[in-house]
Amino acid sequence: MLDTLNHTKKKAVVLIFGLASILYTILSVSQLFGETSFYSPIEHLLFILYGLSSYFSCAWITRTIIYDDRQLNLSAIIQVIFISGIINAVVTTGIFLLTRLTLFIYLDKSGWYPSTAGIVTNIGYTFFIIHLIIAALYLSYLSLQVSHRSAIRQLAAEKENANAQFKLLQQQITPHFLFNSLNVLASLIPIDAKLAEQYVTKFSNLYRFVLNHKDEELISLADELQFITQYCEVMNIRFENAYKLVIEQAQESISETMIAPGAIQTCVENAIKHNIASTREPLTISVTFGNDMVHIENPLRQKLNAPASTKTGLENLVKRYQSLSDSPVTILKTSELFRVSIPALILTKNSGQ
Repeated sequence: MLDTLNHTKKKAVVLIFGLASILYTILSVSQLFGETSFYSPIEHLLFILYGLSSYFSCAWITRTIIYDDRQLNLSAIIQVIFISGIINAVVTTGIFLLTRLTLFIYLDKSGWYPSTAGIVTNIGYTFFIIHLIIAALYLSYLSLQVSHRSAIRQLAAEKENANAQFKLLQQQITPHFLFNSLNVLASLIPIDAKLAEQYVTKFSNLYRFVLNHKDEELISLADELQFITQYCEVMNIRFENAYKLVIEQAQESISETMIAPGAIQTCVENAIKHNIASTREPLTISVTFGNDMVHIENPLRQKLNAPASTKTGLENLVKRYQSLSDSPVTILKTSELFRVSIPALILTKNSGQ
């Protein structure tokens, strides 16, 4: 990102020197072969006024058309150059006529009488020489600022994503969860050694998955579904089949669909934490697919004595997807159900995502 920014700065410097060289060449040729004397103090003053007019008209039109960094494109740049150029041509022509009429009337300088050719030449000179160069310099500087702001935003998003991933890992591998799981294992060993062995196997698979994918931004949806299936199996051993996980058959190939690691597990864990469930009345957690989204839904059966929710898990999930997708994570809560919809990212051959 910093390399890209430095490259943009170098291009801007080259452009400035290039345009300055062109301007100097044009003025020199005009001085040698034209009728205008650029050594005249009045011509220098007019040149400064033309430049200021070009700058302010360009800046004003830019703020009107390019009101957001995303609006800076070739079409907007062309509009800015031509609209501000027309305004600048009108203003500078007025200055041109006022100056020459004043000199002609009050100072009796017959050589300053404005002619049609002089007016046309002035319009062409101010637009195609002064305005185009100043507009190019101004828009180059604006483009550099946009690139700089974009680089800062991307670095901030990457930092936010890294922090969210770290918090997610802390949330998944908590001492409290580990302590409870070991207590369940200790209680199972004297009662059902075979079930205890299954519990250890599934439990180790969960932690192996978390550790293997902790540094990855995206994993396949198939891997995530396998992970939450094992997670629910561990929870059912611990809570005596109090939860029922229903995964809809996906219409498209889930092997090409990507998702943030632990995204669905965060939603399932949130449902388990805040809803009443028992062996007689298990809590059904559904995973469905539609409109390039993965929907995790459960009936709302909130615990009366549940601890106050910090919403850390879902907030981290929302922040992670702000840097992964243009589509946000959406949360719907009604009197009957709770649903979290997560964008499913489809792999493509060209972009990889």
